[in-house]
Amino acid sequence: MGPERFSTEADAVCLECHTKGTTGRSHPRNVRPEEKSRKMKVPSDLRLDDDGRIMCLTCHTAHGPYVSNFLRRSSPDRGFETLCEACHGKR
Repeated sequence: MGPERFSTEADAVCLECHTKGTTGRSHPRNVRPEEKSRKMKVPSDLRLDDDGRIMCLTCHTAHGPYVSNFLRRSSPDRGFETLCEACHGKR
């Protein structure tokens, strides 16, 4: 597995504490973007698992001390829209 991929088991670590009921708004996981939409291209900084599927760490960074924003991309004036637009384009 290369440095641009994460293990397919990485979500299990996140989901030990972050259950579906506690995450609020959530994006589907275990989806291969190229199968869902041939037009969708995931930027290289938004990493997929080693099977090419979206996972928690695609959009979020693993948290630790002193981290206040766990999104891989965000904007002070537009919030998480910047992250969504990376794959979905502007609405």
